[in-house]
Amino acid sequence: MKKKSARAFSRIIGVVALLAVFFAAGYFSARFIAHRHAPPTEPVLAARQQPQGNAGSETASPSRKMSPPVPELPGRQLAIIIDDIGIRREPVERLLAAGIPLTFSVMPDQPHTKDLAARIAATGQEVMLHLPMEPENERMNDPGTGALLVTQPDQDIRAIIAHDVEQMPQAKGVNNHMGSLFTQNERKMEVVLAELKRRGLFFIDSLTSPASVGFAVARRMGLKTAARRIFLDDDNNGDAIARNLRLAIELAAKEGSVVAIGHPHPATVAAIEKLKDDLVKAGVKPVFASQVVR
Repeated sequence: MKKKSARAFSRIIGVVALLAVFFAAGYFSARFIAHRHAPPTEPVLAARQQPQGNAGSETASPSRKMSPPVPELPGRQLAIIIDDIGIRREPVERLLAAGIPLTFSVMPDQPHTKDLAARIAATGQEVMLHLPMEPENERMNDPGTGALLVTQPDQDIRAIIAHDVEQMPQAKGVNNHMGSLFTQNERKMEVVLAELKRRGLFFIDSLTSPASVGFAVARRMGLKTAARRIFLDDDNNGDAIARNLRLAIELAAKEGSVVAIGHPHPATVAAIEKLKDDLVKAGVKPVFASQVVR
């Protein structure tokens, strides 16, 4: 009797073991098939270090660096914007002779605002309005006359934009001059961006503050936009500017599209005059700002 019970128990153990093997094989087969047909996961974009702000013009503080939004754009494109245009003619004439597409951001109410905007457009280069906005520390960073302030009524903001745009009807878009305080104010930026959209102008966020909401609000409102990636002349030294230009080219080759901002300093002008060969070697196409906004 004990032998029969032992044999029966052994058969039961064998059946259980066989079933366990069968189910385990089915489970791992299913996992293998699911893994092969699962959609690929999206890569995580690593944070990218930013250069420091431009000397003599309000930029993001080195201690508050951020990675600007990287738009998904086709091709290897570098858009170089030259800010603070309207004060002197000579650097503009040199840049116009550099032989590459450049976007000139012209400040309102300057000695040569109107004639330089007309001259730049006549040569086939691109004009933008460099719109003064209130910085966090206005005593240290004076944005100049006609700046947009967070305390201004909405109708005054619209009137200032109208006044500035009328000085340069050639302008295709706008970027902020200073504005670290103003660009953090979402409601005021909505007023500005709605007016730009009504006028058919795009917006480039100069990103002088890591807390700027300009790019994000413009995207939400359906306004064509992009964000500054590199400041070229935060250090107004020829070697430093050359390094930043090389970095801008490298990023454009990797990411597809980059916006770099510089100023009409002698060292910056000299570096851009030598830029054409480096662009060709890297396979990067210089373009206008209007060609990288989405």
